Amino acid sequence: MLKALSKMNPEVRVLSLAACSLVVLLTACGGGGGGGGGSGTNAPPRPTAGLSDPSLTLQQNQPTAISLAQEMVQTYQLADEAAAAQQLVEMAPGVLDSSTSPAACPGGSGTISFATNGSGYNYTYNACANAGYVFTGSGVITPTGVPATEYDLDFSNVTVTGANAPNTALTGAAVCTPGTSAVSCITTLGGYVWGNDVSYSAGLANGSHQCDCGNGTWNVLFDDFGATSGAAYVYASNGEASVTRLSANTFRVVLTVNGVTTTYDVTTT
Repeated sequence: MLKALSKMNPEVRVLSLAACSLVVLLTACGGGGGGGGGSGTNAPPRPTAGLSDPSLTLQQNQPTAISLAQEMVQTYQLADEAAAAQQLVEMAPGVLDSSTSPAACPGGSGTISFATNGSGYNYTYNACANAGYVFTGSGVITPTGVPATEYDLDFSNVTVTGANAPNTALTGAAVCTPGTSAVSCITTLGGYVWGNDVSYSAGLANGSHQCDCGNGTWNVLFDDFGATSGAAYVYASNGEASVTRLSANTFRVVLTVNGVTTTYDVTTT
């Protein structure tokens, strides 16, 4: 969280980057000085992935760097659930176009059955296969407009199996919009909003999510982020950051705020 953050003494930047300790939490290294110049984070352009623009104002200090590393660890632990949920919710709107209940699942086995409940539909996944997952459980879907321009979905305690499946049932909500070739869904799960590009395989997370972390929203792009390696890019209203995972508890955080770049090596507990 980015609450009550204070600025660090810029003199700590006189330490060379090569000499920075991964054990001492309060070390900031190189890249500060000057004004101008481009971003030193090497972050790719921020993907929209259906998410709104970030509103958070980043601070250029060590507490911010530590907070970013901690937040990446926390959201990574939910990435397998979010990726599974994305495949879960993308099926439901298309099923409603079918005239038959139950309808066959995209993965070649199982069905989805549905019945009207007034303004929407109750739907049930019956060992329904999609994208390497198998889902069992139920939820509610409510279309908006005729023809539908949006679908609101709620799902609770849906079990999931598969090679990349999480060890927990899925509970959350999603908003899906029909597309020319595919449905695009934005899913709220675990207190975060996950973009339509989220994926998880072999312990590595990719794709986007948004966090409302107390002082506004920031957007994050995972790039093969795993338990001991990978990168995450954080986008805010006044800059961005790269968070590189060096081991389970050590990170290199490069913060570019208002055109000034500083590197921090931090250790989490």
